[in-house]
Amino acid sequence: MAYCSNCGKEVTGAFCSNCGQPTGNRSTEYTNTYQENYQYQSYRKTPTQTLADREKASAIVWTVIASLQALLALFTFGALNWIGSIIGFQLGWGSIFQIGVAAWNGYGAYCSFQRVKRVLARQHGIVQEYDRLLAGSIVFIVVNALFGAVIGIAGAVFDLFNRHYALTNAQYLED
Repeated sequence: MAYCSNCGKEVTGAFCSNCGQPTGNRSTEYTNTYQENYQYQSYRKTPTQTLADREKASAIVWTVIASLQALLALFTFGALNWIGSIIGFQLGWGSIFQIGVAAWNGYGAYCSFQRVKRVLARQHGIVQEYDRLLAGSIVFIVVNALFGAVIGIAGAVFDLFNRHYALTNAQYLED
């Protein structure tokens, strides 16, 4: 009987069915080998790997969103202060709220990067965490809509798709 060197589960193939770790067992066929009928069989990721990849993409999207919002807010703040100095009136305070939204979206990116670690570790309670993300995603949509950040709305919708995927595959993720 062979056991995975990564997670300790019993393995029967070239890869652990639990974590995807190569087992070093060369006597079994790999899932991405050249078949006799000259067709490739596609490699199938586990729901854990798929969710981690999707969550990584979400973290990157939120990082880009937050960076763009911060740059735009700083540019707007500088431009409005320059115009304000000409007319003698401060105009740049609205940009401070944009910087706050950018910081909040940056926090969303940080949370997504942390979720990647918990998903890959198959941490107990990860499905419940995704279940609780509905309210947060809706708040992200509303706040980004109020500040005209259409790309932030798209990021929150992407998070809703990740949530749906996690809840759909809850049985596998909670093994």
